[in-house]
Amino acid sequence: MIKTLLPFVFVVAGCHLCTAHAAEGSSGVYLMGMKGQGAAMAPPPGVLYYQNDSYFYRGSMGSNRTLPTGGSFASGVDANAYVNLSTLVWTSPWQLAGGKVGLSATLPIGRKSLDARVVTEFPRLGGTGGGSRSDALTTYGDPSLGASLSWNTGKLYVQTSVSVNVPIGDYRSDRLANISFNRWGTDVSTALTWLSTETGREISSVAGYTFNGHNSVTDYSTGDETHLEAALTQYFSPAWSASLLGYHYQQVSGDSGSGALLGSFKGRASAIGAGAQYSFKTASRPVSVRVKYFHETSVANRARSNSVFLTVSLPLSSKE
Repeated sequence: MIKTLLPFVFVVAGCHLCTAHAAEGSSGVYLMGMKGQGAAMAPPPGVLYYQNDSYFYRGSMGSNRTLPTGGSFASGVDANAYVNLSTLVWTSPWQLAGGKVGLSATLPIGRKSLDARVVTEFPRLGGTGGGSRSDALTTYGDPSLGASLSWNTGKLYVQTSVSVNVPIGDYRSDRLANISFNRWGTDVSTALTWLSTETGREISSVAGYTFNGHNSVTDYSTGDETHLEAALTQYFSPAWSASLLGYHYQQVSGDSGSGALLGSFKGRASAIGAGAQYSFKTASRPVSVRVKYFHETSVANRARSNSVFLTVSLPLSSKE
């Protein structure tokens, strides 16, 4: 019925490298909600894709809760962020274990602002502080590099991937509102997608594990994290589709180091959401525009948040 869907679905599947959202600063190197529709599907071999994600975040934490950020401790937090993530994705002509080899790279640039009603500043340096503080910073974050293997049999698609957060972004030790993490982080994940081109129905899920490194400036080691994402999508035509979305995040090992004065500080959050996508062709190239919204529930040791993704994907080259 809708075999012509596939070129557009591959556009959506272009980026599986994620940067930025748990732990120190209540954020981690894996950005929850980035994946979803077409999670296990790889673009055609030999085609270079560009994906641009505009990420809007608003989170808050009551005055009875405290989080570590920028080597300090803050409570009564209201945070806002806009991050633009530019990603290049290339599916190579190479194969490994029967799977297609993919490579990707992402660079985040954006602005983060934070208002805290109580701040204890730089306790490792003897600071005691208190009162209120606001901070805002526009800068670039840590780039991420990724690799993947993708398989397909009939309606089922499978992908395993690894992405590495490279801590060379603009991290400022005297600021609360950093985008960079100043730590290495490695995320490994497996994605499954089942797509029926006859009915236009798709089910996708992603399960992953994040290994976090050490922030030498704050002497803070963030614990390891797990994440699970799911998407149920209905294609109404090759151009239009809508999705029900959700994710769950859980920190499985505690934070440590002399900067972890709040103890293990294990985080947890679940979210529900919805999305819609429109696909079209321009200059004979498929382009997809997608919007997603998430509302977090059941939150522990994190700011409770609402977030929006606006994504544009298109091929920069073709096999011809």
